[in-house]
Formats: sequence, C-alpha cells, structure tokens
Amino acid sequence: MKTASFVKTDIFLYGTLFLAWALIMYFLNMNYAYFGKEFPSVSFEQQSPQAIQKKLIDAIINSRIAMAAEKNREKQCRIAASLGATYFQVFATSNNALYRDSAATFCLQALQLDSTVGIVHYLLGEISLSKNNEANAVSFYEKESSEFALHQLSKPSQGLYNSNDPTIRMAALYSNLRLAFLYSTSFVDSQKAQAKFNAYLALETDAQRKQASIQQIGKYWKTQPK
Repeated sequence: MKTASFVKTDIFLYGTLFLAWALIMYFLNMNYAYFGKEFPSVSFEQQSPQAIQKKLIDAIINSRIAMAAEKNREKQCRIAASLGATYFQVFATSNNALYRDSAATFCLQALQLDSTVGIVHYLLGEISLSKNNEANAVSFYEKESSEFALHQLSKPSQGLYNSNDPTIRMAALYSNLRLAFLYSTSFVDSQKAQAKFNAYLALETDAQRKQASIQQIGKYWKTQPK
C-alpha cells in the first residue's frame, strides 16, 4: 500500500498556509480595534519566514490581550479561533512544537465556547496530521466536512458558522481533499475517497489547484478522476 506521503508536499501545505492567512486577515478586519493594525498588503509568501513570524507573534500578543479583556462569549470564541490559526501558522513557519500545542489549546477553547464555530475542526485535523495521528485527523476533517454540508443545505448562516464565508468554505474544501487522500492511502475506502474528492471538486474554483489535485490523487487510483 502506498503511504500518505502527499501530506508532505507543497501543494497541500500552501493550502494550510493560505487558510491560516485568510482567517487571520478576516479577524483583523472585523472592525474590532483590539486586533491591531492590518498587515501589509504584500503577498504573504513573498515575506521572509522571520518577518512572517514577527507579524504573527504581534497578532498573538494583541489577540491574547483582547481575549483577557473580552466579556462577550461570541467574540471570545472568535478570538480563540483566530489564536489557534495564528499559532498554527507560526508552527508551520518555525516547526516549533510548542506553537502547535498552543494552537490546539486555543482551537479546543473555541469549541468549548461555541461548538458551531467554523474552521477549527479543520485546524485540529491539520494539527493531528502534523503529529502523524491520521485517525484523529480523519475525525476532525469529517466534522468540518459534515458541518459545512449541513449548514450549506439547511441553514447557511447560524451562530458562528456561515457556509458562505470564504474561509469556512476553504476549510471544507481542504478537509474534503485531505479525506479523499486519506481514504485513498491509509484508510482505503474507494467509495468514501470518491465522494470526498467529488465534494472537493464542487467547491474548488482554482483551475490550476484543481488540476494539480487530480494529477496527485490519480497516483493512488486505478481509474483517473475527471
């Protein structure tokens, strides 16, 4: 059986980086003064890892101050989710496991505050995958995928989950893509793999990324996906 080496490839890593960046920018532009100043508009990928880490750590400091002062439960949940994403982004650029642990802590805190918050299950899936705990990763990705499908069909906007939000949509997209590969490799189930990949294709709007994903997953399938 082929191993899930795909999790190490850039095509899937940049998805995590983009999502974390999009999530941070979303929270930084919610008109909450305590989130501090906007990041520069230059492409995130064009900045040095040191510059990225400095900006992210500055965002963490501001957000943790805000978290301590905030009394509104919904805003606390949003800040916790933002901190989870930011800490995971710092881990992605530094490979320091302490940041990953902090990311998990704040993601779980966000879920305790409101279990309907979007994106957090995806982030916990990424954290689990980075620890090679694929079984936990599948569980978290499935939760993100099913929550998105539920809200998209019956209640597109409820509480802290809005399936029309681009960052939540991206979390569902990558959760489905991760699941398609995991069901093609470590937890072989062709029907689930096909269903999750179809769900991914239905959400994907980037033609280049879609084609790259088709080529990548085709390495594990007897019949090439379309």
